[in-house]
Amino acid sequence: MTTPPLRRGLLAAALCALAAGLAPAPASAQDAAWPARPVRIVVPFPPGGAADTFARLIAEYAGKSIGQPVVAENRPGAGGQIATDLVAKAPADGHTFLIVTVGHAVNPSLYAKLPYDTLADLVPVARVADLTSVLLAPAKTPPAVVARMHDEVGRILALPEVRTRFAQLGAEPGGGTTAQTAAFLAAEVKRYATVVRDANMKAD
Repeated sequence: MTTPPLRRGLLAAALCALAAGLAPAPASAQDAAWPARPVRIVVPFPPGGAADTFARLIAEYAGKSIGQPVVAENRPGAGGQIATDLVAKAPADGHTFLIVTVGHAVNPSLYAKLPYDTLADLVPVARVADLTSVLLAPAKTPPAVVARMHDEVGRILALPEVRTRFAQLGAEPGGGTTAQTAAFLAAEVKRYATVVRDANMKAD
């Protein structure tokens, strides 16, 4: 039996609509491939110090494996507040990170007011060194991106040439899970609050 032209058109339209309904939805920005552009690691100090060296080592080796360049960007000033505020307010898309040292744990107690919340506005990614040296990302950065960057840092810290460079700086590579890093940083903030209070320290 021959299908009339009108019915054939309606059938074709219905099949197209069904196919469209079964097609996967476009990926959201959060689920898009990462990284989509160059990644930066912001350093709160001038070039040449230990934190800057750590950031540049991570940038060099991560850039070879994640498919996009990774650059260290120095933003010194205000005891680390300029760099930290910049990253805390950056888009949480996994393209901006921050490396911090002990000053990050001291600042909440040393300064009467900060332009960001030290623990709430940034999420720990990895403990870079055994001292207070931590890689952070803006809060709400996709967990998959945090996990990927955590794994990258762990891989890099295990490289013999990187371990040698750390030894030259008198540091041991860090480690641990992101949860352990978060707990470590929170404990450091609490510990230095006591130190600052007992010493009656105030920022100028």
